[in-house]
Formats: sequence, C-alpha cells, structure tokens
Amino acid sequence: MKKIIVIIITLVYIFSVTGCGKKYEGPLSCISYIGNEGTVVLIDMTEDVHKEILAVLNSGHWYNDVSKCEPDYSFETKNETIYYHADCGTFNDATNKRYMTLPEAEKAKINQLLGVTMVCE
Repeated sequence: MKKIIVIIITLVYIFSVTGCGKKYEGPLSCISYIGNEGTVVLIDMTEDVHKEILAVLNSGHWYNDVSKCEPDYSFETKNETIYYHADCGTFNDATNKRYMTLPEAEKAKINQLLGVTMVCE
C-alpha cells in the first residue's frame, strides 16, 4: 500500500512540474483589443497567428494567482478566457486563476503578432 501511495505522489509531482495535463486548445475566438476608454474592438487574425499564440500559452511557465496588469487584449480558447497586457507581456488565465509573464523576446513576438506599437515617452 505504501508503494502505491509513493507512486501516486511521484506521478502527481511529475505532472505538476512538467505542466502535463493543462494544454490550451484552439481555435482562439473573440480576440479583442480593449481601448483606454473601455471600448472593445474585435480583431481578425490568421490561423497561423492563433497557432503561434497557443504555442506560447502552452510552452510558458504559469504561476498560480493573477497579476495586477490591466489587459489590453482578451482571447477565448476552447475552455478558457485569457487576457494579455502588451506593456508587461503578461497573460492572465481568468478561468484557471493563473498568470504568465513572457521574456522580452517572446513579448516582442506576441506584440508584433497583435500589431502592438509601443509609444516611448
């Protein structure tokens, strides 16, 4: 009985560390830009852009809780609502209450795919 418990605990640990079991599925829908005044504009994107965004969502390291970044964009996957803040490079998974902040190179890639133009002051 003890061996079974050890095996179960080991498997749970392995799956939680590797992120197995939680994959975002497409297609993305209701992709929208949220303006400063709260206006929402739907965005039409190619299937290749959808795949690239899903690949980033599935390959990143997620943390429990949500970040304090206000979103510029929202996406719906098959089962989740995801928000993105272009300046921070942070995704918030509102459904699963977790977030991921992208490294600079991936942030630049996602911002380019979304057509984000950053204004330096």
